[in-house]
Amino acid sequence: MQAGHDLECEALTKRFAGVAAVRDVSFAIPRGSFFSILGPSGCGKTTLMRMIAGFEQPTAGDIRIRGASVLHVPPNRRNAKMVFQNLALFPMMNVAYGLRCRRVSRREIEARVAAVLDRVGLAGFAERPVSQLSGGQRQRVAIARCMVLEPDVLLLDEPLGALDLKLRERMKVELKLMQQRFATTFVYITHDQSEALTMSDRVAVMNEGRFEQVGTPRELYHAPATAFVGESNRWTGRVVAVGRDGVEVETAAGVRLHGRPAEARGSVAEGARVSVFVRPAAIALAPPASERLSRLANRVPGIVESVLFDGAASRVIARMPSGALIESALPAAGEAEVRAGEAVELGWPSAETRLFADAA
Repeated sequence: MQAGHDLECEALTKRFAGVAAVRDVSFAIPRGSFFSILGPSGCGKTTLMRMIAGFEQPTAGDIRIRGASVLHVPPNRRNAKMVFQNLALFPMMNVAYGLRCRRVSRREIEARVAAVLDRVGLAGFAERPVSQLSGGQRQRVAIARCMVLEPDVLLLDEPLGALDLKLRERMKVELKLMQQRFATTFVYITHDQSEALTMSDRVAVMNEGRFEQVGTPRELYHAPATAFVGESNRWTGRVVAVGRDGVEVETAAGVRLHGRPAEARGSVAEGARVSVFVRPAAIALAPPASERLSRLANRVPGIVESVLFDGAASRVIARMPSGALIESALPAAGEAEVRAGEAVELGWPSAETRLFADAA
């Protein structure tokens, strides 16, 4: 595969009536990558995507596709196609539509449509009305309609949002496989962390119009620079001591915890207000005063409130003496060992306690 970048955005900014929806965003996506933009509703994801597609004009900055600026190129002439959340499918003739608009010969249309339908798993569906397709098949048609035009970049605006949970899980795998089959750069926006971490080569975490972190899914999960990433137990507190091995925090619930500040946020000083995050999967659970947890920097007692079993794991919800809840994720095999009403001890290492001085 040729080296280089399919998409580059430089100092991109968009203001509406003086309010910045996107603020000085810069990034470059290597050719053939799956790049996701992850963030909460209203953070600027869709505005950024619409600027790349050409439906919004930036207030400042530049957008380059395959090295050429497209700021003054209309959407229909940019080699970046977009799959919308509502798909916007016609009753018939979806995949061939763009080729007919380009006045491609009938023979070539038939060959290219057949080829792209085969690659998205819909061989033989060319004449099928949309009303006779399932939700997942409609997703594939929307992608095929774009890919038959051989774009350099495919933009996907939360295309799985309207699907039920089971189909959404299956389509995450399908989307990644399709991206690999086409060897085309996919830019995917979502508020769902699981989607971003599962499918992407790299993920940008966006908040309040800015990119807060860009990295691989593993980097974002294990070393988050923003409080938005990952399911976590969350508390507020104040730093009471800063040492060579980490930071000690007293939470609002009166529990003292040892942790480390997120690297991208720098160090925190004594007296600073912080938010404390611990992933459920990092928290071990044992009977009270168990030797198994004795070497862990953080240990808190609790009473099991509930055990939630979802097949792959058990989520144990316990209440600490302060009344605050804490959640631990255990392998499914551990589900039978814990019952509601039991006294337990929960523990985790200092490295798993993340501190964010500016988190809400």
